[in-house]
Amino acid sequence: MTGGKTALVTGACGFLGSRIASQLAATGYRVVGLDRETGRAPRGVECRAMSLPDDALADVLAAEAPSLVVHTAGPASVVGSVVDPLADFEGSVRVHAHLLDAVRRSAPDARVIALSSAAVYGNPVSLPIAENAPLAPISPYGHHKVMCEVLMREYADVYSMNTCVLRIFSAYGAGLRRQLLWDVCEKASQGTVRLFGTGEETRDFIHADDVARAVLVLAHAAAFEGEAYNAAAGVETSVRELVTTLVGEIAPGAPIEFSGEVRAGDPLRWRADISAIRALGFEPSLSLDDGLAEYAAWYRDVTRT
Repeated sequence: MTGGKTALVTGACGFLGSRIASQLAATGYRVVGLDRETGRAPRGVECRAMSLPDDALADVLAAEAPSLVVHTAGPASVVGSVVDPLADFEGSVRVHAHLLDAVRRSAPDARVIALSSAAVYGNPVSLPIAENAPLAPISPYGHHKVMCEVLMREYADVYSMNTCVLRIFSAYGAGLRRQLLWDVCEKASQGTVRLFGTGEETRDFIHADDVARAVLVLAHAAAFEGEAYNAAAGVETSVRELVTTLVGEIAPGAPIEFSGEVRAGDPLRWRADISAIRALGFEPSLSLDDGLAEYAAWYRDVTRT
């Protein structure tokens, strides 16, 4: 139990933010959520409409005095960042700096967890990828996540704030209406599944519920010295394997085609070393096969006419 402590979650109505906010509420936190739109507020979360950056954030922090701040708000598209890098910078780096300085001024003792991304690694030279691997992003999205991580270390080093970063690999789960899984389901339902890449690219998939559990582990066990932790399953899966499994759930026999063209910003191979967060007590709980079956069932339900 958390002794009635308050957690503030930015982006609390988003895909990952809602899972994290719900998980915190279920474990005894009073959760205050901030989001541009509050119509999809998770049950048990006090959600307030706010689009960051907003000078009112400092007042909210002072009034609520959270012991934990989880920052999940911000852009989440590698392709979008390539198309409009300035918008990605404004939504990620500028917002991140604003948040950290508001916490510094109004809730300096709070523990701050920020969601980062495996995009900071780019194309790693070896697998599995440990947290001390070189940061070599290949997209504006990845570069901006590195900048956000530098801000976390800056505020830990200069202002003695309690910060840590969770580098999320390929998160998925029911409710995600974008990215690879949604795209595959939509195309499978319409006939042929045509995708970028070769299909031999690999990812390390982690269910959204496991991301939320990872945040809980960090909230209670991380050092909060500006350090980073990987959030993944520690399993390398080819895109072709995932697509074949998912198409089998949605439209068995539908043709699958890969263009052979790798999009700008897309890495070739990912598999995470999760020993650091495992040492704190985290263990992935949902297999990819079970997660894909869950996703397919959700997709069929929301698209049923």
